[in-house]
Amino acid sequence: MAFGLLRYGCRLLAEKVEDKPTYELARMLGFTLFQGFYFSRPETMSGQKVPTPVLAKMRLLRVLSGDDYDVRELTRIISSDPSVSYRLLNFINSAAFSLRDKIHSIQQALTLLGRIQIKQWFLAVIISDFDSTAKVQEAAYISLQRALYLESLGKMLRGHAFPPETLFLLGLFSRLDVLLSQPMDKLLRNISLDKDVEDALLSKPSPYWAWLSLVEDIELGNWDDVFAFLDSRQLDREASAACYTRALKLTQELLRLK
Repeated sequence: MAFGLLRYGCRLLAEKVEDKPTYELARMLGFTLFQGFYFSRPETMSGQKVPTPVLAKMRLLRVLSGDDYDVRELTRIISSDPSVSYRLLNFINSAAFSLRDKIHSIQQALTLLGRIQIKQWFLAVIISDFDSTAKVQEAAYISLQRALYLESLGKMLRGHAFPPETLFLLGLFSRLDVLLSQPMDKLLRNISLDKDVEDALLSKPSPYWAWLSLVEDIELGNWDDVFAFLDSRQLDREASAACYTRALKLTQELLRLK
């Protein structure tokens, strides 16, 4: 009966997708949305180095993760990646901006764009540009959605014990191993992160580990654990749900900017 819904424009969600054969079968049957551990496990490509263009994108992600990034450093990094440079100039020269004159330099484009728009657009483009496979695209979606949600929770915290920009970075890099098909510890050697954040990403004891557990519990529907986390930090449940919904919506909007 569920498949009869396809003719009405409904999209089918396949849950508990544990491996590639299950994913291929679900896709063949008409499912277009997927959930399961298949999208959380990295497929490690042993013996490979992280390609130079990927390293450039990782540095760009690191620079953009903070609110006070250096525009000159950002210009230098973007200029070293032809594909990202092209995307920026093509985006800023699009009809959406209704510019009288075309933009001819990276620095000019970054000056015209607001800081928030720079951050949001590039983060969406970069993490979704690592690979076009369904698994990587799903990981990109999850990563950005987690980042936006955790950042919004950080802004609600009293005392700012966990800075919003750090929580954003935590969520953004939480599926880096899946995005790049490389072990997490190997990837983290190429970028400089806060030690507590790095430990959390490596599943080591860390004050930030509980935040990763929170987003995983939400995705798995472990609501007792979710509510226990929120209550222990005096975070309003309804406000958290609103933040999650906004993060989902913004992620969808940003990933359409590709």
